[in-house]
Amino acid sequence: SPDMVLKIISMHDNRYNLFDYGELRSSLKELVVLRYMHDSPHINRIYSYYYNSPVLYILLEKGSKNLNQHIKNNTVDERCDRIDNVWLNDGKNIVKGICGGLAHLHSIDYIHGDLHPANILVFDGNPCVAKLMDFGLVKKD
Repeated sequence: SPDMVLKIISMHDNRYNLFDYGELRSSLKELVVLRYMHDSPHINRIYSYYYNSPVLYILLEKGSKNLNQHIKNNTVDERCDRIDNVWLNDGKNIVKGICGGLAHLHSIDYIHGDLHPANILVFDGNPCVAKLMDFGLVKKD
């Protein structure tokens, strides 16, 4: 079975002890995009979801790390006078994954709205794979 992670989103605003409709709207947009784009190899896969007010549970594909962590773990040693092919190939595959995810998202008239290294999931392997994640701020173009 594939590695999975459970994302838990509370719709309760503890500051005011109220139901947070903004969080609900953001979470529902994310669910719609994930369900609509389930066939893209460059988008984080959703397996299932369950809503039990005020909490939404989303079962997602689990990557190895986000792009921030990948970069920190794979910095080029300053003493090296060259960059090895593995590092270059990882970079190419990551860019390919990001561009593929954005192309798929834009082809259905959506804008990610929150694209940064922490929202790019990297799967270790040969070759490594990158996928877009966190669609809470997605907008219809």
